[in-house]
Amino acid sequence: MAKQNFTADGVKAKTAELYALSDAALQAEVASMRADFRSWLSNNFVFTTDQATYLKAIDSRFLSDAGAATAAAAGSRLPIQLQVPVPPGGYSSKFIVISGGGLNPRYDSLAGYSVSGTLQFTIGYNI
Repeated sequence: MAKQNFTADGVKAKTAELYALSDAALQAEVASMRADFRSWLSNNFVFTTDQATYLKAIDSRFLSDAGAATAAAAGSRLPIQLQVPVPPGGYSSKFIVISGGGLNPRYDSLAGYSVSGTLQFTIGYNI
């Protein structure tokens, strides 16, 4: 798979590439997301210098949560979105929120495991 720019359109293109994979190939990507999300991101997206610096500094606990959520959504071929507003001048810090319609894992003794919902990452800025 080709690396995509880390933009809303790049995430959309990467999601389309993932969902075009066979079930087995997609599950291999999902396992990689869960194991080391920072590395999976680096291997699948092209980052600007500022984005790469920010990625290196993200708390590993957040990356673990983000990787698990992304793996759950991707494993069920659910929508994954990235919202990136234009940064305001003079912002003091940047943050990422995992939100959207929320993921709804479900286990049914007859139907098994399933996940529904939407995963959305939103980047914001503190002034």
